[in-house]
Amino acid sequence: MQSASGAFFSCHAPPDLQTPPDGALATKDQMIAARRATSTFNDDMNHYLACLQSTADNLKTQYRSSASAQDLAQVEAMHTDLHNAAVDRLQSNVQRFNKELVKFKASQSPRG
Repeated sequence: MQSASGAFFSCHAPPDLQTPPDGALATKDQMIAARRATSTFNDDMNHYLACLQSTADNLKTQYRSSASAQDLAQVEAMHTDLHNAAVDRLQSNVQRFNKELVKFKASQSPRG
């Protein structure tokens, strides 16, 4: 099943986002750029997740008749681990941006 791990690594996860600007100090243009970067990261991560799923499906189909149930379970476990790590990274990056967006919106509110 070493070929399985190699197959999963043919899927390329996007790098984490740069730290978003401080929402309390950022300009509207900076926040728009950060939102676009976050959206692109989300799209790229969804492509990565689709690649992982496709790879897992292909491996299970390819080896179904020749691999043991344990080997197929290992493929599924690898897929699950990589998938969950990617979702955690996605959520962490988006939450970081959202935290700054809340601060930005608060700084834009009229004070009275």
